[in-house]
Amino acid sequence: MEPDPDLVSMPNWYRVSALRAAAAAADLVPDDQARKWLDAALKEIDLDLPTPPRTASVVQAAFAATAALLRASTAEQAQQFLSLSDPRLDRALDTHRRTDRDHIQALIAITHTHPTLRQAAVRSMCRALLCAEHLAASILNQGVDALALCPDIVAEQCTQPARDSNIYAALALVLTGTHTADAAPAARGQLPLPLPGEETTEHPRTSPATLALLAAAVDMPDRQALADSLCAHALNREDATFQRRDALHAMATLAPHLDHGTRARHFTTAMEFAQGDHDGSADDDLPHTSFDRISFGFGPATLRPDGLLAAACLADTSPQAADVTARALHLLLSDPDADRTTLVRALFQLSPSDVNLDPMLLAIHPDHLIRLLAAALWCASKDTDPFTGQSLITDRHRLVRQYMASHACKADVVQALATDPAPLRPLPRPTEPTARQRDRLHAMKVLIASVDGQRTCGPCAGHPDPYACPCCGSASSPVTGDFCDRCAVADHLSALLHDLPARSGAQLAPLREALMAAESPRTVLTWLRTSASARLLRAIAVSGRTVTHADLDACAVASGRGGARSTDYLRRLLVAYAVLPARDEYLAGIEHHLACMVARYPHHASLLRPYVRWSVMPRARRRATHTPSTSGRTAWARTRVNAAVAFLQHLTGRDLALEAATQHHVDRWLADGPSTRYELRASSSGLPAGDTAANSRSRSEASPSPREWTRMLTGTCSSSVCTMRNFRWTYGRPGPWC
Repeated sequence: MEPDPDLVSMPNWYRVSALRAAAAAADLVPDDQARKWLDAALKEIDLDLPTPPRTASVVQAAFAATAALLRASTAEQAQQFLSLSDPRLDRALDTHRRTDRDHIQALIAITHTHPTLRQAAVRSMCRALLCAEHLAASILNQGVDALALCPDIVAEQCTQPARDSNIYAALALVLTGTHTADAAPAARGQLPLPLPGEETTEHPRTSPATLALLAAAVDMPDRQALADSLCAHALNREDATFQRRDALHAMATLAPHLDHGTRARHFTTAMEFAQGDHDGSADDDLPHTSFDRISFGFGPATLRPDGLLAAACLADTSPQAADVTARALHLLLSDPDADRTTLVRALFQLSPSDVNLDPMLLAIHPDHLIRLLAAALWCASKDTDPFTGQSLITDRHRLVRQYMASHACKADVVQALATDPAPLRPLPRPTEPTARQRDRLHAMKVLIASVDGQRTCGPCAGHPDPYACPCCGSASSPVTGDFCDRCAVADHLSALLHDLPARSGAQLAPLREALMAAESPRTVLTWLRTSASARLLRAIAVSGRTVTHADLDACAVASGRGGARSTDYLRRLLVAYAVLPARDEYLAGIEHHLACMVARYPHHASLLRPYVRWSVMPRARRRATHTPSTSGRTAWARTRVNAAVAFLQHLTGRDLALEAATQHHVDRWLADGPSTRYELRASSSGLPAGDTAANSRSRSEASPSPREWTRMLTGTCSSSVCTMRNFRWTYGRPGPWC
């Protein structure tokens, strides 16, 4: 992939497309070809030909290609770019150019790649920071590490503007840790943050994150006042959710600059946010109907992950860190849709010794952020598990692999893997294949030669086969490169089930034999290398415990929807090879759904468990004895559980206990919702006397009274004339509930 020598003479659309393609493939282009593309892009920047109307800009595409390819540039090319791009910074204040974003990326790349040009690049970045607000935001968000390489240049360029109350110059001094005292005038010009209700239109609210960063240049009383104001804004329910979220994130940024007493005082409030005590903002009541022509999305309405992040940054003792870890684990288990990015950020703020989580269990999570946390905990642990380390080093997500590559040596991973017998074991031979499999294996050869115009394998041409498997002599696999698919499967299974306790090894032996004798070993090899269910099997095997349905159920509840599918696949595989006994998965699905609902709404557990035990499950089991269970029957049971949760949440939102609800509350809830709510209805053999709301309708259409709701949900009845066996199906189909 090399540029056309006459690229400059090509049509405009061709030059733009070629330069954009070079920018997109920058990571794949060899260095010598990258330098040729850089020459072509620099030539376009130098010519700066006018762009035809209503067409893409070639200069903008050239800047994009230069920014992507500069890490492979020579010093002469980098110097040429600085010479060509520096005049573009001579502009009026707050003037925007379409090449600005790529211009900043190119300066950052030169700073990291060419030490001899680092000072010139940082000087250009400081000029850009002072001439336009959007350039300053780009540099402060992405180029702080580059600025920190030349703190003297930053101090030289930004000290005087910071004294003149330039916010961005002050932020550059604070973030690079140089001449922080000179940023005090700009910081005092923005502080204090007005309390809610005291803002004026003449002085609009400054970003809380900016104020939190500038607070490093002021004294402790000013920081304490800012922390109190941020807490007040976070607690103000009249603000929108995103405004309160910004206040919590600013509190997290400010936390390292506060004293112990202030951090302890605001830690309690942050934990209240993490528990959901302060959810509910002004934008929660905005209408969202199917007839809205315009709708606004402000992000998730809950502030629990953001409160947890603030609490993690404010935590100053081991008990506080333990509280944060416990709350983070609860959020991960109870809310599969929680903002995992913020949760993982919160746990990264704590010392690894204070995060009491098992890396082995986190390493099999389907979310790469959770596996990234597992990598951090594993690298910081003294007693490292080599199997977990191997799984993380070969993780399918690049962030996990990059973290392991950067931090593995710090955790003595090299020594741990060197002492691990698994990588050093001799390659085992596969089990004896069948006659059909043996014929297929020996018939497969790689055609590497030509005899009389016919393609042939190496042995037939009189040469050794370089693609033969060293174990069995058949063709090597294109997946592994060295061994055939079946030998590679045996290798992976030996690594997976190596050195297991006798009980676990005996239990998994049928699965091992079946996988090694599979008709399609490449499918098995792909599953062992890439599947989340294979990683789950590895984690369970390493633990040394006997695999049970209960263990798989716990993994399914803890790992969310994606993990539940992987767990279900592994369960079916183990049942198919008689490792686990068969069971009614549809009935188990009802119990799994109950466990998820209880984990999400633990305050309703005392009502949901008896309701499912005495009302939902008996009917499902009784039907299963006559006809096989179906997915529709499981969906019916889930609908009833969801309806019970919805009704209890409805009462909780109105601060009502189930016993305190009236017939009006029940009728109102049934009337305002979908028809699936009526799946929860049940009536006793006789309705309470005087209940006009119920007696005015037929038996099949009557709503249950609050007393009946209590009986139905708790599985108990305090009346002498009504028991659980007297409940009948609402639509006229008689039959006991239990």
